[in-house]
Formats: sequence, C-alpha cells, structure tokens
Amino acid sequence: RLLLLMPVVGLFAGCEGRDERFPLVKDGRAAPIVLPSGAEASTELAAKELADYVEKITGRRPAVLTNDCARVPRVEIGTLNTMRGLPDALVRRFDASPSWESHVVICTKDVLRIIGRDEVAELYGTYRFLEEKLDVRWFKQWTKEDPGDYFPRRTTLEIPLGETFKAPDLSSRWLAETGSSHQGCPSRGVEWTVRLGLQCVD
Repeated sequence: RLLLLMPVVGLFAGCEGRDERFPLVKDGRAAPIVLPSGAEASTELAAKELADYVEKITGRRPAVLTNDCARVPRVEIGTLNTMRGLPDALVRRFDASPSWESHVVICTKDVLRIIGRDEVAELYGTYRFLEEKLDVRWFKQWTKEDPGDYFPRRTTLEIPLGETFKAPDLSSRWLAETGSSHQGCPSRGVEWTVRLGLQCVD
C-alpha cells in the first residue's frame, strides 16, 4: 500500500509552484518597464506600445524607466546589443539564428524580458507578446472613427512563466498591390502593418 501511494505523493509534490505567474498588473499596481542605457528607438516604441495597451486593458499604466532598476517585479525590453549580463547560452542561440528578427520572451516570477537579436526585433517580440498573452488584436489601420484594435478589459494581468524563442518563417513579408509604389506600405498603414509582423519601409 505504501508503494502505491508514493508515486501519487511525488506527482503532487512536482506540481508545487506551477501556478506561479509574473504579476504584470496585480492589486492595482503595474510592473514598471525598464529600458537599457542607449536603448534603440524601436525599444522605446515597444515600451510605449506595451504601456499603452496595459493601460487600455487595466486602467493602470506602467512607468517606463530608463535607468538601472533592480526593483521587482519589472519588465525589461532591449536587444542583444543593449542588454547586459545575458546568459551565454541565450547569446549563442541568437547567434545561431538565421534571422536578425529573432526574439525571445523570458518570464520568471520577478522579471519579464523581451529581447530582440537586433533593432526592431524586440518590437516584433512585444507585438507578439501583446497578441499571445494579452489577447490584443489589430483588425485595420487607425482612423479617428475607428482605431481598429481590440483588447479585453481586465483588472489583473498575470503572465505564465516560461520562455518562448521565435524567428519569422519568412525572411521577407511585404504588402503588395496596395496602390503604392515600390511595394511600400500605405502612408496611413505603417503602424498597422508593423503590428501585424510585416516589414515596412516608411
């Protein structure tokens, strides 16, 4: 009888801590977004987009900090070139990736990191995080009458722990036959196309 119980005890013991999540917004407080020194313009845009949608969803806006900050919980956004102290294994994984647009989201109970291999990759990673974890959608380009986006209303945002490394399946992703020349994006649709993960030259 003891032998039969032992696997069951081990099973429940292995489940301890599985429900831990990163508190992006909890108890009325939003985790700050911390940018590295010398952050890319695309990193600053990524932080603004994340802060904007967290505020739209919860009514709580994360502070965006540009100095070193060790407080937890916190969100960190940056690139391989601007973020310091990254694990060697992660650096090697980026180096081995064929795409400069590869990015990773690493979520621990204290820190959520969105890291791009190169400039703009972290912006794509932030948009995928908004889609996959916060259920944000962009259905059309913005107009005064209709911003074209969808987002849920929540008071709490808790993110499951884990790591997701992604690289685009297609190295080129352009809008063609849009009534513009040289396969450029329509001038009013640049923001929308980049949010969808397409490449665009403004």
